[in-house]
Amino acid sequence: MELFPIDYTPVQPIREAIYRGPGYYVIRNFLDAQQAAYLLQFWQSHHNPVIDPYDKWDQLYLGCPDSSTLSAEVDRHYNFFWNPPLDMFSYTTGWRLQALRNRIEGNPPNKDFLPHFQRYRKDPNGYYGASYRVTLTKYGAEVPRHVDYPLDHARVQLSLALTSYGDDYTGGFYLENGLLGGEPINLCAKEQLRAGDLLIFRYFQPHGVYPIATRDNQPGYARILMPPEAIALHPGGLRPQLAADSPRPDYDDTPYREGGRLYYGEEAAQLMDIAVHEGYEPAEVFFYRGLWARHDQFRDWPFEALRAHGLQPHHQVLDIGCGFGKLAMRLVDWLEDDHYCGIDPVPGYIHLAEIYLQKVSHARHRYQLLCDGEFAFERFARRFDFAMAHSVFTHLSFQQIEQCLRRLQTVMQPGGSLLFTVCIGGEEREEHVVYGNNIPMIKSYHRDLSFYATLAERLGIVIEALEQPPHPTQQVCLARF
Repeated sequence: MELFPIDYTPVQPIREAIYRGPGYYVIRNFLDAQQAAYLLQFWQSHHNPVIDPYDKWDQLYLGCPDSSTLSAEVDRHYNFFWNPPLDMFSYTTGWRLQALRNRIEGNPPNKDFLPHFQRYRKDPNGYYGASYRVTLTKYGAEVPRHVDYPLDHARVQLSLALTSYGDDYTGGFYLENGLLGGEPINLCAKEQLRAGDLLIFRYFQPHGVYPIATRDNQPGYARILMPPEAIALHPGGLRPQLAADSPRPDYDDTPYREGGRLYYGEEAAQLMDIAVHEGYEPAEVFFYRGLWARHDQFRDWPFEALRAHGLQPHHQVLDIGCGFGKLAMRLVDWLEDDHYCGIDPVPGYIHLAEIYLQKVSHARHRYQLLCDGEFAFERFARRFDFAMAHSVFTHLSFQQIEQCLRRLQTVMQPGGSLLFTVCIGGEEREEHVVYGNNIPMIKSYHRDLSFYATLAERLGIVIEALEQPPHPTQQVCLARF
């Protein structure tokens, strides 16, 4: 047996089932019966230092030791990847599970192995790390219905069965697929889960464990769970921050616990569904502040802003950073034939824009889309009356912003206009960091508009701040050429 076998499980069928289907997927025989029996026997006869009662707000911190809680109803063993292995095969299995989890979600391969910054955090000063948990639920015990990560619809939980339904227990895990209007389903019974089977489900769906029933010497419902646990740190250092040092986060996520799609509308849901089917990473698709989730909020703003500044159907429009085509789906058929051009450096966005224009908005007019990161606007072979850079300069370095404006000078009609948005306030800086999951970007901030005033004077153009139409989160500016 390999110590850490590489898992080549194809993830697209899993994604189709989890994100577009019933909300769960079962991999049969992830471990064989002998391996599952070894893990069950080991954790029935060994444990970490026992903590009772267990409170993660007090006892989870960077570098914290492994621990166990033992009771008449449930035994739980918390094991962290930064600690020396108590049992190598347990750790190997945990690493395999987390590596597969990252692949399914489309997250970086190192995510959750060590403490890391999380984009959705209940605790603004918190980091996240992964503990795999070996959990044995015994006679009479249950887990109440609950929801985890209500704002992050990409997250999945992995539950690796160490005992078999029917032979070792009855009752078991149930799941509600709220997106499909589903009733609670006992997946242990429905799927007849056997020791070694791996159940993967979408984390934000309501779930729990029905009361476990056993007879004679049946062990109960045992499984390895792979969710992350919160680790709170001092803002200024890496020392443990205990509950006594600061109050627990007061975060009301009630609006997101029921209904599932409250943070994105039905059109966005259709676009997200297509994106997952096309192989786009769920961690990007379902990010609750991401491009798809904000589709309804930002779908109309660029279109209405351009119209407010005089856009007519006969004008030629350049959409800089067009992404997957939010503005294109509004503009292509509103403009005259072949009057829309979109450019973006991300091939996946251009690919999706083509699909959305054909399958969602059913575009009748011709258009042009170009994947390019060097602002090669001249490749469209025309001059533009209007250009839009919606939330684009916020992700460019100061040098790239100047390069973009210089290139625009060569393709804009005299008197042509560029509408763009920027982040104003705080220290003037550009963060040269990679953020997000797959697309490296910079984030730039400006103390005020003096950077653009200086740039406009150097380039011989006019840049002004606009009060109307207001933008939900950024400052709107207009450049005249």
